[in-house]
Amino acid sequence: MVVLDGPGTEHEGFRLWYLTGAVFVVRMHVATVTEDVVASMVCEIDRLREIHADEIQACGGSRSIHDWRSVQRFPGEARQRLSKEWEKLGRSDVRSIEVALSPNPVMHGLARVMSLVIMRRAGTPVRIVEDIREILVEDDVVG
Repeated sequence: MVVLDGPGTEHEGFRLWYLTGAVFVVRMHVATVTEDVVASMVCEIDRLREIHADEIQACGGSRSIHDWRSVQRFPGEARQRLSKEWEKLGRSDVRSIEVALSPNPVMHGLARVMSLVIMRRAGTPVRIVEDIREILVEDDVVG
């Protein structure tokens, strides 16, 4: 069992964990995800991808779990930045993405559009849920 309140790195707007098995967990703790927050998140994930490159390759790519339940706004420039970053990844770099959102219909709509873009560009399956436990229980991760 992995407890998410253990080691992880705190950043402006989010907390990040890397778990054995090539799993990234990102917990946003801001209401608005800005372009700067996206840039910081991507930079930190890229840094960890380099450190754990052998494990990620052995696992057939990384898995990303995003807890964005605190997020109420995801402005266009931040979405564009994240979309551009996804274009850089190859089909074998990420094996799945799961995102937990609050029951905000605007955020769900944006997430659906982003997931279609990601699936088309990177070939990565994306799952959107409202209850993070749906994701964490499957992997015996406690948040």
